[in-house]
Amino acid sequence: MRDRGCCICIMKTITPALALKLKNLPPAPGVYLFKDSGGRIIYIGKAGNLRHRVRSYFQSENSREAKTQRLVARTVDVDLLETGNDIEALILEANLVREHKPRYNILLKDDKHFPYIRVTTNEPFPRVMIVRRLSKDGATYFGPYTSSRAMRKTVGFLTALFKIRSCNLTIPHPQGKVQKVCLDYHIKRCGGPCEDFQSEQEYGELVQSLLLALSGKSQKLIERLQEKMSQASDAMDYELAAQCRDQVEAIKSTVLKQSVDVGELVDRDVVSLAREGRDAAAVVMQVRDGVLIGRQDFQLTAQVEDGDATVLETFLTQYYNHQPNLPEQVFLPFDVPDPRLLHDWLRQMKGSRIAVATPKAGSKARLMELASRNARLLLDELLIQKRMLTERTSKMAVSLKEELKLSRTPRHIVCFDISNTGESDAVGSCVYFE
Repeated sequence: MRDRGCCICIMKTITPALALKLKNLPPAPGVYLFKDSGGRIIYIGKAGNLRHRVRSYFQSENSREAKTQRLVARTVDVDLLETGNDIEALILEANLVREHKPRYNILLKDDKHFPYIRVTTNEPFPRVMIVRRLSKDGATYFGPYTSSRAMRKTVGFLTALFKIRSCNLTIPHPQGKVQKVCLDYHIKRCGGPCEDFQSEQEYGELVQSLLLALSGKSQKLIERLQEKMSQASDAMDYELAAQCRDQVEAIKSTVLKQSVDVGELVDRDVVSLAREGRDAAAVVMQVRDGVLIGRQDFQLTAQVEDGDATVLETFLTQYYNHQPNLPEQVFLPFDVPDPRLLHDWLRQMKGSRIAVATPKAGSKARLMELASRNARLLLDELLIQKRMLTERTSKMAVSLKEELKLSRTPRHIVCFDISNTGESDAVGSCVYFE
């Protein structure tokens, strides 16, 4: 039987090694990596059937989009990574795109720099830390956060409110050495577990309150603190009762100031996307226990030919692949290309059922509209900043042309510098502006 995988007209433009790979592609799920003549990865994709998907790029040129034509024209080699199923392929693709950032993929800008809050619940007396990477170390993570300033303010507020230690001591000491309390104890910012002024159980209760606050479970936390306050009052421990009262008031004031009640006791992410050309902005509005507690903003770059649904799906895989706390529901502005695969993957990531929906009417649609307006606002801000930068750069280039008496405005500038130490040690550098 004749193999119809590749057209003869295309076979003339590819190397024999690539033609051999195309002829022997496996009919299995996996990830494919397109490479250029320099060995650089320029595109990463996933497929339920590698044979059908990869060969489709090298079919008749008339049926390909402009982006695909440019991609194929630069491709000289293809690497394959087989996986056990489609979900594994989806996860692997997201990880590889995050790592290599290929030119023709949709990219989440600076995602590797977004911070997380790490609570070391794998320790007897946990600490709160700010980290840049997730690790499977038994600790509890929250994030990623796109606003480092707001995140640090939240950490400062909660650690002070619940008196979580800020030191790096190992408690209890491995060799049983005596440890001394620091200034935090004396200014009532810590209970002093290092000198046994606070038991592991007492400290653990404060950590549980912190975890509830970071999870957005403000109502549940308030109820627990009010119950604890009542018990302390009945036991005539008025100092503890006053402390619980102050914590309740602080949490209530923060929730009232920063949150909006959406009318349902549910954990939900409302995701929206705004797009113009290669620039896109994604917004994730986070609802926890029925309260809108925050908004995460992301900037993306895409090819002009990429559809909005493809951009949205790519963002979701990159975002939730590094999201340690998934909600019960995810609302989207429109359907993605493969909704069943997305749903199955999210369910596997969460370990329980997760609903993915596109609201069309009622209060849920209004919440979706709010997210869309926020995404559009963010994109408009980004485009304004980009236009201002372009205008400023243009003025600088014109000024440089006049100063150097050039015949035309420079578009590319290459600067070299050589530095010598003695006769043997020489270092050169090159900076390229475009």
